[in-house]
Amino acid sequence: MKLIFGGNGFIGRNLDADLKVSREQVNLLEFQSVRDFLKIYNPSTIINCGGIHTAFTSARKYAHSEVLFKNLQMDMNLLEAAKDLSIPNVLLLSSTAAFSSSLHGHVMTEENLNSGGEVDTRFFGYAQSKRIQMEFCKAMQFDYGLNYKTAVLGNIYGPNNHLEKSSTAIASIFYQINKAIENRLEKVDFFGNGLMKRNWTYVGDLNYIFDRLIADESILDSIIVSSMEICDLRTISELIAKALDFKGVINFDDLIPHNPQEDKIVSNSRLIELIGDVQFTQIAEGINETARLDLRLGIN
Repeated sequence: MKLIFGGNGFIGRNLDADLKVSREQVNLLEFQSVRDFLKIYNPSTIINCGGIHTAFTSARKYAHSEVLFKNLQMDMNLLEAAKDLSIPNVLLLSSTAAFSSSLHGHVMTEENLNSGGEVDTRFFGYAQSKRIQMEFCKAMQFDYGLNYKTAVLGNIYGPNNHLEKSSTAIASIFYQINKAIENRLEKVDFFGNGLMKRNWTYVGDLNYIFDRLIADESILDSIIVSSMEICDLRTISELIAKALDFKGVINFDDLIPHNPQEDKIVSNSRLIELIGDVQFTQIAEGINETARLDLRLGIN
């Protein structure tokens, strides 16, 4: 049995599993609740999508200490309970936020994860929790030989995301353009110059990749999970406008107050080396599929 914690979240909703568990069913901050639940269902595989997630525009909602302490407590409770019950496979989800901010503007690889360096202080608590969770899995491997590992995710997009202005980049752009359509506006203004580049990975592609990473017990290190399709936010916004049939003007205004960001690009060469070539969904196809599937946007 494959069990997913955080099953009602964006990534959890898009993954295949025998059982998806929400925070209302099990509080990952309570060790005994986690252990009792796992003892009942006895899964062979756990994927944890739960935790406090902070996007660029929503990071200010949370104290760094709250995010750090709670995320680490959830990971510790899950790993300890899984170990106690001899559950063989656990996959935790980390983030490229764990990379040092000094690497922004460079292509980042798994080797950079071990280089240390300061994380982006705007996401300090979140980034550090995602860095430390990798060491939790490594400790479980060293001490008990368990198949507990971490997938390092970059910019994931797709249907079932939380759509609001303060959400992640693509979800935020979807939300703002859709609002412009609803309000019959002829122009949408975004902050910045729109030239920031990222890798973009469609959430539906994660199912195959996660299954392969879990099945191969020789894969022990944290692995970057990302496509190599790289484009800027101007291109993304144009694709979303086309998918939503928005005929108005998309405007990026560098004079709107914002915190400028550099390019953050990762390499998936290690992933491909380990599991073979992956047929990633192309960005235009993924955005069209997101528009089609996400009924909250009223797309037919």
